[in-house]
Amino acid sequence: MKKRFLVKVTDQPGQLDKIGIILGQYGINIENIKFEREENSLTIIFLVVIPQNTNLEEVFNTLSKENWVLEVNLE
Repeated sequence: MKKRFLVKVTDQPGQLDKIGIILGQYGINIENIKFEREENSLTIIFLVVIPQNTNLEEVFNTLSKENWVLEVNLE
């Protein structure tokens, strides 16, 4: 299933790679990426394809545990 996935992070180099690795661990394919830069943060908007058996709550929890992740949302 396709979903829009928003991850707000501290604005530092390498954040996209870190998120990509985590999403990859769950078999989530990234189709498109957009960025919205704010003063001290960066919101990365992913269009993703999520495998049916993926536990999204687990994905959210894994991302939220990272100290550089400020917010995680699914649209």
